[in-house]
Parts: sequence; structure tokens; C-alpha cells
Amino acid sequence: MRSFKKMAGILAVLAVMAAVLYLLDLVLYPCTYIRNDLHFITTEQVDDIYLGTSHSRINIDPEAAMEVNGRTGHNLGNGNEYPIDSYYLVKLMIEKGNAPRRVIYVTTPEYFLLDKQEGENYLLFYHEFPLSMTKLDFFFHAVARCNIRTILFPWYEYPLSTELKMAASNIRKKLTGDYGIEDFKGSTQEYHESGYIERYPTDPSTYNFNSIWAFDPEQVSRENLKWVEKLVKLCKDNDIEFISITAPSVNKTLENEKFAEGYRLADQYFTDFYEKLGVPYLNFNGEKYYNAFTHKVGAFTDLDGHMHGDAARDFSRVLAGILK
Repeated sequence: MRSFKKMAGILAVLAVMAAVLYLLDLVLYPCTYIRNDLHFITTEQVDDIYLGTSHSRINIDPEAAMEVNGRTGHNLGNGNEYPIDSYYLVKLMIEKGNAPRRVIYVTTPEYFLLDKQEGENYLLFYHEFPLSMTKLDFFFHAVARCNIRTILFPWYEYPLSTELKMAASNIRKKLTGDYGIEDFKGSTQEYHESGYIERYPTDPSTYNFNSIWAFDPEQVSRENLKWVEKLVKLCKDNDIEFISITAPSVNKTLENEKFAEGYRLADQYFTDFYEKLGVPYLNFNGEKYYNAFTHKVGAFTDLDGHMHGDAARDFSRVLAGILK
């Protein structure tokens, strides 16, 4: 009897702790646009899903692509999205019965030099996953290895002062199932319902090379390659077409003596990598597709290859035409 009471007490304490953590998450974790993305892909099915880094999210507008190829699409690319995130996004869609017909994966070579790092973006996708076998698998392969604070307090990386101001809005949206996008429009960019983020034109005279690093094949993370390989296999096993591209970059960066050799090495490295996997790879910085779209600095909002809205829509139409 005494052991039963002890166990009941422990369970009661754990239940109270779980309730407190849930309430803190409800109040303090922000309603990100990733929440909208996950709601969409678990309730709707589209022809094309775009994955990868911010060079996918900012450079490809699924609605502009649909004007050319008639295929519906949604953009799930994001800054600090790693191949492991992309893999589980597709796996979740398959589990929910909303598998796309095609995956277009944007390979940004320099991001393959880094492993997934802890921070406010570490749980960005996982946090919004609905309860599922995929979320459980995602937890054991990625989340279980991170700092305990990240697991128990996923909001701790976000500024408390900001989230307290948004608390009432967060609670209302989460409890009422509000997925409006009005909060995702700022002074420099805006989120669209298709997942595309449109950046507004900026002054090229302010651009610099501070956020760019050169590609080195010797530093490529095997972990990242492994999850791309798993993603390709997942697609093949489920009759999903897989295509990888590298988006156009700025000629000023491509020709810079610090980065030019890295771009050449990256083209050869990923051409060989995807050839071994038996899937197409279109590099818009390589010789074959270089002239398919402009590399002039006026089409971009920085020297790292992020386009402004008009250029991104034009590129999306060009890409759709080539893939068609």
C-alpha cells in the first residue's frame, strides 16, 4: 500500500509538472509561420514541395511556378533547415496521407559544412509536428540529443519581453485554430500562404560579404549527406519524384577570388553526389544552367543569393519551365 501511494504521488507530481510546462508553452512559444506550414501539409496535399534552406523559401514562389506548369505547391524551405528536418517533413506528409508527387530540394553547398546547431531554430519544425510516429522518430534521432532545456522549455531561446507582449495573441490563435498570416508581414519581407517569403528590394550599395563562407569539400558533414541519402530513398520508396537544384547566386560573389574556387568545387561535388544517387541536379551557378537566369546584383537583396520578390517570381517561372 505504501509503495502504491508513493507511486501515485510521483505520478501526481509529474502530471502537475507536465500541465505547467504545457501552459508555459501555450503562453510563451510564439506562433511562427512554421506552424502555418505544418498545418497546411498535414491537412492539404499538393503536387510539389520545395525544401532546403532560405534559398528555397525566399527564391521560389509556388504560385508563380504554377502559372507555368499548373502544379500546386508549397514552400517548406527555411534558414537553418537541415537535411534531417527535410527528411522528417516528407515522412510526416507520407504518414498523414498527403505525400506530394514531387520534391524539389534546394542544395545550398556551404550549409553542408555545418551540423544542426542548438538554438531557437533547433525545434522550429519539430515543435509544430502533430502527435505521430514520425514525431516520435524525429525525437529520438535529433531532439533527444539536445540540451534538456531545449526539450522542456522550447520557448527559452525567445526573448521573454517580446513573448509576454504576444501572450494573449498566442493563446487565442492556438485555442481557436487561427492560422492567419497578417502577423508575418514586416518592413523587409512578408510570408505568403504558399510558404514563400517575399523580400522587398534593398539598396545594393549596402551589401557585403560578411555572411558568406567558401565551400570546401573536405569539410562536408557526413551527417548531412546521410539524411539527404535517406530523403532520396524515402521518395523513391513512395513513388515521389526527387529533383535537387542550386539557386542562382550573385555574379559579384561567384567571381570573387575568395569564393570562386568554392563554387567550382561545389558544382563538381554535388553533381557527382546526386549522380550516384540517381536523381537530377540542376545547378544554376554551373555551366549548363548559368545563363538560364540572371546573376546581376540588382535581382538580389544581398550577396548571398536571396532574391527580391519580382526576381524570385521570375526565377520560379524559369525553374517551372525547365522542370516541365
